[in-house]
Amino acid sequence: MEKIVDMIQSIAYDRGLEVNKVKIMIEGVMIDMLKFTLGEDLDFDVDINDKTKKISLYQKISVIDNIKTEYDKGEIPIKEAIKIDSTVKVGDTLDYEVDVDKLGRMASNFVYERLEDRIKELVDDKTLQEFSTRINTLVSAIVTRVDTRENTFLEIGETEVVILQKNRIKGESFKVGDTISALVKSVEKSRYGVDVKLTRTAPKFLEALVKIEVPEVQDGAIEIMGSARIPGKRSKLAVKAIGDVDPIGSIVGVKGVRIKAVGNALNGEAIDCIEYSDQKEMFISRALSPAVVKMVKIDEEAKTAEVFLSPEEKSKAIGSSGINIRLASMLTGYELNINDNIEEAPVVSTDKLADLFN
Repeated sequence: MEKIVDMIQSIAYDRGLEVNKVKIMIEGVMIDMLKFTLGEDLDFDVDINDKTKKISLYQKISVIDNIKTEYDKGEIPIKEAIKIDSTVKVGDTLDYEVDVDKLGRMASNFVYERLEDRIKELVDDKTLQEFSTRINTLVSAIVTRVDTRENTFLEIGETEVVILQKNRIKGESFKVGDTISALVKSVEKSRYGVDVKLTRTAPKFLEALVKIEVPEVQDGAIEIMGSARIPGKRSKLAVKAIGDVDPIGSIVGVKGVRIKAVGNALNGEAIDCIEYSDQKEMFISRALSPAVVKMVKIDEEAKTAEVFLSPEEKSKAIGSSGINIRLASMLTGYELNINDNIEEAPVVSTDKLADLFN
């Protein structure tokens, strides 16, 4: 146990841990070892001297009255205690230093195995704390392996993270050495350590990529109000201007360069940008773009909306395999029902129509 302080500092440096936490952990391991070898019911103390860099172990023995014929290991009668320290009295505690070298190989093996377990626990706690604050944030790392089930593994620092095959965009594949971006989806402790899962299919991944590409989003001039995705196929992004900027033009960029960069990062996913409106009818109408909507009737209790449009706009509203209306429904939070019988549309004033759709 020579130079225990150096060992503490070495563990902390190698594993990226706080020195004080490693010190407390080692003190706990040594007390566990003493209880394991000498007795669970006994009381021990540990002293780590920062100057001498040594560790001292003590058994704490209680001074009791001379009333017993036999005494427990953790007790000493006052008549014997005063021979050691003449100032002690009943109720005091005497500290006896334990010679670790005399505890044998079993004690050494216990310390070695328990240290490994406790160091892993500290590293896991650090990883859990670190990644818990990074949920829904973007990470980028190099692929270290891809297993037979197409799960993709990356290393961030000393932590192995995984993109499960189901959280990968359909049709994309990775190989060792590729640098890829993903969103931190979840982090939790398991029996094997800390399980950090990434995703490339979540709508928040799209939003994070847009934030990187568009300075106006980073500086708060444009706010992302929501998004919906069918990964690898198409997505819709709702934005609104906070400052005096064109939200759609800023997101798309000159000649579409910004939105193309985001789409390329999503394996060619097509992205529709929609200007958000607090007026729900207007928002639903815009969400169904490129279809031109005549009127929207909302049932708030059922969270449904009936959308009125001309017959020639119906296929545009629905989209190929229903993709457009599905995305619009996900984005707005309403179940959308298409009605191409204009004659059934509610009668509203010209002023009301102007408020909604101009």
